[in-house]
Amino acid sequence: MDTLDVKQMKLLLALLEEKNLTRVANKLSVSQQAVSEQLKKLRMTFSDRLFVRAKHGVVPTPFAENLGVVVRDVLEKLEQARRQDTFSLTNVSQTFVISASDYAQKVLLIDLLKIIRPQAPGLKVIIKDLETDNIERALLEGSVNLVISAPNGLPSSLPSTRLMSESFTCVVAASTPESVAPTCIEDLANCQHLIVSPSRAALKGSADSWFSEHGINRQISVSVPSFELAPEFIEAYGAVAFLPTRLLPDERLRPVKLETLPPGFELRAAWHHRCSQDPLHQWIVSELMQIAQSKEADEK
Repeated sequence: MDTLDVKQMKLLLALLEEKNLTRVANKLSVSQQAVSEQLKKLRMTFSDRLFVRAKHGVVPTPFAENLGVVVRDVLEKLEQARRQDTFSLTNVSQTFVISASDYAQKVLLIDLLKIIRPQAPGLKVIIKDLETDNIERALLEGSVNLVISAPNGLPSSLPSTRLMSESFTCVVAASTPESVAPTCIEDLANCQHLIVSPSRAALKGSADSWFSEHGINRQISVSVPSFELAPEFIEAYGAVAFLPTRLLPDERLRPVKLETLPPGFELRAAWHHRCSQDPLHQWIVSELMQIAQSKEADEK
């Protein structure tokens, strides 16, 4: 282990990503012979072949894949340690990836970008639609830096923090006649319902248990992936829906007053343990919390 250095660790990660010695040599600006020599040293250090020749390159052994997780974490911690004393928002030149529903994008991330541009002009931000499948691996590998979701879309093993709470409002299309719109929760049993499922396509909603407790067999007929187009789908299908209150008013929709409503939801930001001490990560989470707290305070 005394012979292992940072360059070799970066080489290992490059081989895991590219799976081709020539491409790794070009990526690291070294000769293919140098890549082969360093790979030979890595094999001796860890007593494993690490990579096996294949038709179009190399294939990592199971040991190499597991080693890559450890090495990536080591390099991240070294980079975090290096940045601790040199962190400055004006000097940041990184890319930060946030996975969030279009609800979170509209309610929180637009305001976040307004803060980022003047304070950290060199920071590049990628905002992705919410993907909860394999999110823990994406956070570990760094393809996603932060996830904003309701708690049921987050693995319990991830560190997270509360951002804000949201309530639901029952809505129908603005063109729906008064005589057709529901006036009490019992009427909902005779309606066709639309739900928004940003993370995965499904005909199951977060409020299903609430409807069951009230003896209502909700008929979910349409599931859509985003809140942005939900009003148009609600009108096209003549459906009723429960949408986050902060997305209203919307001229395409008409709120329906009911004596009781399904419980709302909590919005949380989650990340991987390896980023907890990163100053950029801490700053972004802190700004998100302030934005969310300000919105909740304005509504009181």
